[in-house]
Amino acid sequence: MKFLKLYIVLFLTITFSACDVINPEEDIPAYIELLPFEYTAGFDGSNSANITEAWIIVGGEFLGAFDLPKTIPILNSGEVDVIIDAGIKDNAFDPTPSIYPFYERYRETVNLVPGETISIQPRTRYDMDVTQVVFQENFDDGTINFTDVAKTVEDVKEGGGSGLIELNKDALPLLIVSSLPLEEFPTIGSTGYVEIDYKNDVPILIGVVGHDINGLEVYADFPYGLNPSTEWKKAYFNFTNMLNNLEQSNARVYQIRILSQIPLENGEFIMENAEIRLDNIKLLTF
Repeated sequence: MKFLKLYIVLFLTITFSACDVINPEEDIPAYIELLPFEYTAGFDGSNSANITEAWIIVGGEFLGAFDLPKTIPILNSGEVDVIIDAGIKDNAFDPTPSIYPFYERYRETVNLVPGETISIQPRTRYDMDVTQVVFQENFDDGTINFTDVAKTVEDVKEGGGSGLIELNKDALPLLIVSSLPLEEFPTIGSTGYVEIDYKNDVPILIGVVGHDINGLEVYADFPYGLNPSTEWKKAYFNFTNMLNNLEQSNARVYQIRILSQIPLENGEFIMENAEIRLDNIKLLTF
């Protein structure tokens, strides 16, 4: 009987010890609520931005990229440093978010308490210590740095005006719009982006074309497109590879170029007229 009692005691001790190993007590996380970025107007006075994700580092540990807004469980406690980078959709439709290199990082020190939630409102603006403005057009003054684009004060994105392209199936079903020639080439390997606000009845393509010293076209690439939109939207296009290819193609000048056409269906144009509205076009590098 003594041996039986001893066996039962040992069995219960081992069993409950094993349960503790299999189901250890879990730490209670703290929570960070990431609110959408607050964007401050930059060098051009524009409030246009489309920050969709946040890349977050807490206590020196990278936790990932998150759609905004988002509440994240954190196992740290006490005072920790939080670093947040502004994320965008590369090339308008890329499902993989990218850190936008021209926006400043947001930093804050917070006190994390297990079981409690702390809200963070990240803020950003252009980091002018690294950002070089190669080209910009906001259509606010009398000078327009694009061919075949008129200024309109109706249905503008912001400011004193926006650019307007008008297509007509009989007179002008296809249009090629170019910036004025640019001579400032970024250093090979530099990062370059084009930003553009748009509202369009028909699809558009965007890219670059380069000409040599004799005016001959030596490079052209139009890898990006925008679907029609009935409301104003903002897109960021990564021009890094194109700018590097331009530099290596013996081009001496280059232009940002936009192509558009009223679509055809069964050999017929699908609409009589179409409009494309543009604003806040920028080429930024560093």
